[in-house]
Amino acid sequence: MSLPQTGRQINYPEYENFLDHLEKKGGPFKFVTAHKHFPVGSKVGTAPKTRSLAEIRKSVLESPRVKSVISEETLRRKCAPEDVRKEAEEILDEMSHTFNLYNVRSFGYAVCKVMGTLYDGIYVNEQKLLEIRERSKRDCVIFMPSHKTYFDFLLLSLICFQYDIQLPAIAAGQDFMSMKFMAGDQLYWAVFSEYVQTHVVNNDRTVEFFVEATRSRVGKSLHPKYGMLQMILEPYLRGSVYDIVIVPVSMNYDKILEEKLYAYELLGFPKPKESTGALLKAREILNNSHGSCFLTFGDPISVRDHFGVSLHRNTFVCQPDSQFVLDNQAKVEIKKFAHHVVEIHNKNAVITVWSVACMVILQTFDRDDQATLTYSTIYSGVEDLITLLNQLGTVVNIQGNLDKNLRYYLSMHADLFEPFDWTAQDFQLKFIDFPVAHQKQGVPIKVMKRAVSRLILTTYSNGMIHAVDSEGIICAILRNNGVSSLAKVRGDFIWLHNLMKREFVTIPGELPQLFEKTLRILTSSEILEVSDDVIRILDEKNVEILSKLVLPYFYNIEVAFAVFSSKKPMVSDLAEMVGTVQKNISDAYQNRLPNTRLSFLSTEPIKNAFAALADFGIFEKSSSGMRTNFAKLHEIKTRLANFTKSTISSKL
Repeated sequence: MSLPQTGRQINYPEYENFLDHLEKKGGPFKFVTAHKHFPVGSKVGTAPKTRSLAEIRKSVLESPRVKSVISEETLRRKCAPEDVRKEAEEILDEMSHTFNLYNVRSFGYAVCKVMGTLYDGIYVNEQKLLEIRERSKRDCVIFMPSHKTYFDFLLLSLICFQYDIQLPAIAAGQDFMSMKFMAGDQLYWAVFSEYVQTHVVNNDRTVEFFVEATRSRVGKSLHPKYGMLQMILEPYLRGSVYDIVIVPVSMNYDKILEEKLYAYELLGFPKPKESTGALLKAREILNNSHGSCFLTFGDPISVRDHFGVSLHRNTFVCQPDSQFVLDNQAKVEIKKFAHHVVEIHNKNAVITVWSVACMVILQTFDRDDQATLTYSTIYSGVEDLITLLNQLGTVVNIQGNLDKNLRYYLSMHADLFEPFDWTAQDFQLKFIDFPVAHQKQGVPIKVMKRAVSRLILTTYSNGMIHAVDSEGIICAILRNNGVSSLAKVRGDFIWLHNLMKREFVTIPGELPQLFEKTLRILTSSEILEVSDDVIRILDEKNVEILSKLVLPYFYNIEVAFAVFSSKKPMVSDLAEMVGTVQKNISDAYQNRLPNTRLSFLSTEPIKNAFAALADFGIFEKSSSGMRTNFAKLHEIKTRLANFTKSTISSKL
């Protein structure tokens, strides 16, 4: 039985290098000044027509939704309607000024110059783009990319320009998601919604938004957000368009531009102000090679075909234009679809040799965090892990031979290490300590300095965890029980995935199907066998390897859970407790407690752990704050400890 494939191999002719196209066209200037033939979209019942910015502007400001909100804000603020309308016009100007072909060409020239300096290659699966271009003539195309770096939207726009696809209206990023929008400003939301939806209804341009809402600073998919997707789908549900086409885009990078910024931010240091211009001019970025980036465009998804009868449009078509309320079934279906898109992101993600190498290095540090690494040891571990991944149906992108690839990545990421000769047959690798301005809440500076490199390693190793998270969970369950009934393993699998739903994104309501799929992979790989509703281990070595790949994620949340004490039953602010968890992790690391990684200092998994407890009803609201239900908490901690067999939380 053939296994479902995860990961992509970058080969010609499926993937084309955009930088080669750029060179063939005579460089950035000739590329951006070339005559373009963007397809003119159409709406049902009308001939293709390009609307002017003035027409788009008028349709937004004269929409029932915006006019209704202007009236409400006039009453609330006790001011003249003209004042609120002027503010709405300014909001619209902020959104709509961005699309002007002259501006696009000018900015595109600078972007092309920088991309040629930063990257050895920008690879895209070209045939899928040609298909998308044709589809965009009939229906509005919505790009839904993964989001790992600030450059994502620049790259996608650049590729659309290359393939004569209407440049996307970007429903995300600094240009749109202002603080007013994030704070729930009703006027901003109304103008923003109408601006995006008028593009969808009239098929003026493609639209782009990030289902994860923000950049993943941890190198793996984030739990999706649903508000933007609901807004995008509203015209379809109202019957304003015949169909909408969703295109998931997996965007992967050999070296992330903001890798060090992310590490400092995850440690809790303030996020620096960022801008496109600043990133383009940053000397440290421009002076270093960042390898290649990979854009994999997924199969276009017809919203009409995907939802079928699961979403009945007649429920929504009669709602007033200024109001739109989803019923519970619609919310569930749209939520599942958002997770489905993330699943496609992961399936089409390019898993690099560097991602596997970082996982191997982190596991070496689990045995001794201050170990001096050798190239030969890393190579051996990478080779073994890739063999196992291939056995499970996961593709690791290897260009040429493994030795050449691994040396290439070590050279690219040489700024993490003390100087070394990557051309030698064998050599030692020692990570440097990064500068830290000051200690944080009881975490010594020396610990913070070392933690930066560990967080960077974790970011890259997370690029492969989606390929083995479910397999690792099943193997860890069995490893701690020897032989177990099918029903018990399934129950534990579903419970653990629900607990970790922000770490390992899955489709809500489909965990039983995921269990069956994962079990088929493990049995087809001859790692497990199922007989008489009992699961047995066939390959002890690989079961142990898969277990160790996922267990650190569970150790991390165990440490976070340990911060809650019956001596202090009331919780006033969970955010304030993040620092306490970091101090506990630092203490455990310095005392060399087992199952402790410096990467556990990351604020992201700590916050995810707190959110998981909230999902399980651990916090009960009262007049004086939130009270911790310690009976429920003890039940969760006990069940988790039975899975991990870890004692670290009891020693904190």
